Amino acid sequence: MANHADHVMMRAALSLSLVALALGCTRANPAYRGPADGAPPSDATDSAPDSGDASADAGDGAGDLPGDANPDNPLACVVAMDCVTRNGAPPCATGAWACTNGACALSCPNCTDGDRDGYGVGTGCAGPDCDDGNSMIHSSVVQRSCYAGPAGTRDVGVCRAGSQSCGNGVWTTCVGQVIPGAEACNGEDDDCDGTVDDGLPMLTCGTGICTNMVPSCAAGVVAACIPHPAGDHDICDMGTALDNDCDGQINEECPTDRDASVPKRSREGRDDDGYDPERAVRERSIGP
Repeated sequence: MANHADHVMMRAALSLSLVALALGCTRANPAYRGPADGAPPSDATDSAPDSGDASADAGDGAGDLPGDANPDNPLACVVAMDCVTRNGAPPCATGAWACTNGACALSCPNCTDGDRDGYGVGTGCAGPDCDDGNSMIHSSVVQRSCYAGPAGTRDVGVCRAGSQSCGNGVWTTCVGQVIPGAEACNGEDDDCDGTVDDGLPMLTCGTGICTNMVPSCAAGVVAACIPHPAGDHDICDMGTALDNDCDGQINEECPTDRDASVPKRSREGRDDDGYDPERAVRERSIGP
């Protein structure tokens, strides 16, 4: 009986232990720190691993850097010390990290700092900022692409980007860029609108009825404008008044005391059919 009673008690004790273990597993461990508590997960299993950090997280031991475009842990901190652990000491001498709503925020007194990276304008900054809208760029940049042309023209026609660097917060001029310019007749798209040698004016040459107009550019070569041929003399066409001989004067060879229907006069004083208008006037004045 004693053995049986001991056996029953042992089974009861074992059952109570199992129940207690089961209950214990449903309770939060105050020493546990997982992703929900601010501990970063490993990149190996992270569904959104870092892509914007200046240095890889190496298992997320260093945490997300300020301004990370793709943070792998939405809860970056619980207390301010978490920010120091993740990001190191503030870059500005009198600065301090703060943990606000799970995000690390840097504060540097006497520093105008748009991107909150500790670099900007003021005596409290760690240094000048080459780009105060990008917390990943500080006081020095070795090289970046630059282009000052209108949007949509880069890499169109002759337009190309250049490069520039930044030292101590000051950018150099953009070197090597080609921006849109005036269109020229050269077989290239100088204004970077996608069309070669377009918008060029017409060429005009000659005067009077000799005037001619031709496109100024053909296949990348400046065209030649050749005037139309001139007539031998003016035609006394008082109604239309054209410069038929292309000398810049209109009907200057026509007599002023005759009707416009009188045949035309040649430079030798006679018209094409041998009629001499001056002689006809003299004969008319003498009479039969």
